[in-house]
Amino acid sequence: MPKTKFRIKNPFAAVGRRRKKKTSPYMTEEPVNEYYLKLSERFGTLSVVLLMILPAFLFVAIFLNRKQITSDNLYYLFKDINAASELAGSGGNEFQYPRSDSMDFAVYKKGLAAIGEKELCLYTATGRQTLNTATSYSTPVVRASGKYVLTYDLGGKNVALYNSFARIFRKTYEYPVNFATIGESGAFLTVTSDSTYTSVVEVYSAGFSLINQITKNGYVISGALSDKAVHGALATVQATDGNFTTEIMTFVPGSEKGVEKWTLEGTFPIGITYLSEDRLLVVCDNASYVFSNTGRQVHRYDYDGKKLSRYAVGNGDFALLFADSALSGHHLVTAFDKNGDERYRKELQTNISGIGLCDGYLFLLLPDGVQRVNLFTKSEALTACTTDDRTLLVISKEEILLCSPVQGTYVKIKE
Repeated sequence: MPKTKFRIKNPFAAVGRRRKKKTSPYMTEEPVNEYYLKLSERFGTLSVVLLMILPAFLFVAIFLNRKQITSDNLYYLFKDINAASELAGSGGNEFQYPRSDSMDFAVYKKGLAAIGEKELCLYTATGRQTLNTATSYSTPVVRASGKYVLTYDLGGKNVALYNSFARIFRKTYEYPVNFATIGESGAFLTVTSDSTYTSVVEVYSAGFSLINQITKNGYVISGALSDKAVHGALATVQATDGNFTTEIMTFVPGSEKGVEKWTLEGTFPIGITYLSEDRLLVVCDNASYVFSNTGRQVHRYDYDGKKLSRYAVGNGDFALLFADSALSGHHLVTAFDKNGDERYRKELQTNISGIGLCDGYLFLLLPDGVQRVNLFTKSEALTACTTDDRTLLVISKEEILLCSPVQGTYVKIKE
């Protein structure tokens, strides 16, 4: 009986090889390129190795985060993903919320966060309500990022964070909360005080861990975190002999290194925000500044006696709105890029009650509708809609939200 020979082949050697097929006598088969054949074999081997490593990686990840992996967290995670995947409608979506004497609004995952003295309501982009929870705020404030909604009572003692369906963090302070904000990454900061310092700043990671505590003898008026939470900034003011001195401080969240400080004399800070990871906007009562993280002044715009009415920030741009008075109807609007280069400037003889920016477009809330300005071409288009007693929220360059005290409405912007 003839011996049967067994030949064990390399299991990866055949990866990427083409099977020989019967071909027509009119077809010719090109020779195999050895370089690509070897490359294919290597990628095949690599894919098998990665598949072998994957279970070990999952095991380590689950082990290190086992305290956070609970049935409730998984439940809300999948519900939150579902809510975030809903797309905005065609401009006809409306949703009701309880009326309150004091209200605040924010865009959250292209939907709406509306807070009053007694309730917080969250809606998806299609207008579906995902959360209605009780609050007890005198002056409610809501801020939103791509991950969470932050709420606090200005002058009260409570700060809370929510996802689309539940409260996920809460802290009650001993002293009143004067300011709080949240970055796109989910990191956030709060400003309160204690018996020793006028201002106590707490910075939290997106996982709710306290990573910085900063104390100041002056009043911290505003703070900011960059989108990736790589940089943080504070604007603190002190009065000496009737003159204001503003200190700007930048820091690295989670580190004691990288602290920079500089002062601005004779000015009072209104707001501070990051235009990009390396550009910081400081809006004051008599001028606006753009700085690098090390304090180098990139831009300064003096108001020259003009009264700042509102300002807006979006995608690296910022806009300033000046008004002669509340009744004159004479307004000046200017828009700049992150380096302070002017992109738009126009005087209008009409009332402007809201301003917004998104993707190179400027939005103005006028008595007869919303005007959108293309900052690239300077073209203007008016979308007629009801604007009385409305708050303007910009979702995208094509869609906005107008919020009255009882109802929010999507508006599709006309080209």
